[in-house]
Amino acid sequence: MTIGVGFLCPDGIVLCSDRLHSGQGYKFQQSKIFSIQRQDYSFIFSFAGDPDSARMMFEKTRDAMRMVTVQRDESVKDVVKQTLEKVFSHKQANGLQTLIGVKTKEDYFLIKTIEKKVVEGSTEYIGCGDSSVLRYICDLLLESQLTTAEAVVIGTYIVSVAGRYVEQCGEDSNHATLYAAGGLTRGSGGPWPNHKTRFLCSEQETGKTLRMLLLNGGTGKVSITQEAPAGTGAA
Repeated sequence: MTIGVGFLCPDGIVLCSDRLHSGQGYKFQQSKIFSIQRQDYSFIFSFAGDPDSARMMFEKTRDAMRMVTVQRDESVKDVVKQTLEKVFSHKQANGLQTLIGVKTKEDYFLIKTIEKKVVEGSTEYIGCGDSSVLRYICDLLLESQLTTAEAVVIGTYIVSVAGRYVEQCGEDSNHATLYAAGGLTRGSGGPWPNHKTRFLCSEQETGKTLRMLLLNGGTGKVSITQEAPAGTGAA
């Protein structure tokens, strides 16, 4: 089982995914995020489904992107979406879900595919993201738009929660960021060396606050004075 999360941010695109590959008689850790960087375009690609099919669709996407041409009266986003619709009409897309962040000279955007369906996205999740625990967490945390730095923190946390509460989903994660200003970075693990411990501490404090609000009938006010961890992008 896979959890993948994608964020379209004011300063770029972030993908986060767990690392656990498992099946009949095997289990290993490996990134589920592919990336490619070219002078005219770059994209990052995460998947939920068969790894061999995902690799093939990534390669088909790479080959198709090389051939994209945009006329003066066309939107690069529309042309890329139409290109991907042709790519994902292939039978190899059956049973596959992907998140694809695309950056060109003119624009950047997030695409979500579910088998042969291709749609534009903003904040999206694939794989076990439809589980009730993930829907609840996402509804709480994804109310407002995030910066790329914040998205790495929140995305890593969502993967961590899925790894603890969803069967066959890994808690360890990879993330990739495609910046609007140019550049692509990849990372493994969380935003801090001790991120799992810090996530658990945050949950404990959140539980105390939620309990206080519930006991006050939802009318109490809670003041948060603790400084945000370095690197979250919070003010």
